[in-house]
Amino acid sequence: MSDSVSVGRSLSAHARASPVIYRGTPSPNGVGAVKCLALVTSYDDRTRLRGALIGTAEAHFVGSVAEVLQVLRADRGTIRVVLLEARDAAGRPVAGLARQITTLFPAMPVVGYCSLRPEDSQDIIALSSAGVHELAFKQHDDNAALLRTILLSAGQACVAELVLHELEGRLPVRIRPLVEYCLTNPEQAHSVDAVARSLGVHRKTLANHCRAEGFPAPGAVIAWCLILLTAGLLASPGVTVERIGQQLNFPSATGLRNMLKRYTGLRPAELRTPAALTTLCARFTGDGLSHSA
Repeated sequence: MSDSVSVGRSLSAHARASPVIYRGTPSPNGVGAVKCLALVTSYDDRTRLRGALIGTAEAHFVGSVAEVLQVLRADRGTIRVVLLEARDAAGRPVAGLARQITTLFPAMPVVGYCSLRPEDSQDIIALSSAGVHELAFKQHDDNAALLRTILLSAGQACVAELVLHELEGRLPVRIRPLVEYCLTNPEQAHSVDAVARSLGVHRKTLANHCRAEGFPAPGAVIAWCLILLTAGLLASPGVTVERIGQQLNFPSATGLRNMLKRYTGLRPAELRTPAALTTLCARFTGDGLSHSA
């Protein structure tokens, strides 16, 4: 493979007590609409989010920590992202809830929804420390274009975490920074030179590390990282290769398909199974190393 790899008014008592659902985008798997589960209590905030999510997802609003967990446990695959304010309607902090979701539902992207007011800065710190995948700021990011970008970024960050979890214990110390960088910054992983500069090393150093650890050349490692991200993203019904190609900064969807075929021998449709990511991670760290061209 060549070194170049294209790759954020209080509710009435009734509104607080009842979940509110606004219609959005139908789910391609026929189960129902794709949903954003949002713990948001202000009427004005809900209204802005409702408008921002039109054409992207169906907003399912709740007001308490308990409701979030109840809805997630009953969900049958329609909820694709959770958006959390720093506190629920009763004033309870939700940082602990964010940690619970990332632990109990590791494939679920979580977005913190925060105010930019100086007096609320501790809320931003609390949600960030709790491990949310992205932050959206009230009256700034809650418009269609920005919110869609944030939700896509959160989904991508969540998949990167899943991949790193699958690879846990299988990456040599000298290889892990290369893999972590490519998984968390795929848009910038265009070439070995670009990745080496970002890591503060010479490209020959990357090549030497890969050779010493029995891994393929750095360009192939970069390609495998993009393949693993693609497999994780394809696990969500309705996500297209074209969209993933744009997210990961490929010149075209054809380029992504060609990379998948070259390194895995598989078509995108074959990567939509629940076991695909686990299987490909094993190939990358095991028999996948034979694809080191």
